[in-house]
Amino acid sequence: MLSSIGVELNRKKHKIMPRNNRQEIHRVNVNTNAPTLPKKEREKIESAVHQCEMMYKSSPKSSEYKTLFNATQGRVNMLSRLHSSLATKLKCRLEKIKPIKNT
Repeated sequence: MLSSIGVELNRKKHKIMPRNNRQEIHRVNVNTNAPTLPKKEREKIESAVHQCEMMYKSSPKSSEYKTLFNATQGRVNMLSRLHSSLATKLKCRLEKIKPIKNT
């Protein structure tokens, strides 16, 4: 089909995945009925929330904290598309530690 329009497949990017192994596309597991994030990725996001909580105690007004908070909030929002119950818990934790504005 693609060769008729002069396009070649890049076989280096193809991967045969047996059905008994985790099948992953764009860092999302697709083995089950619903797509899921790998457990290690979910743990990294939870760890980032914990890191925000620790940094909030020491410097809630710093620009580094605001950057970390915003990045973590984005990761939690991405998590909410696939794991809404876990994301809801993490969002509640983040709500308690919003960055304090400098005045």
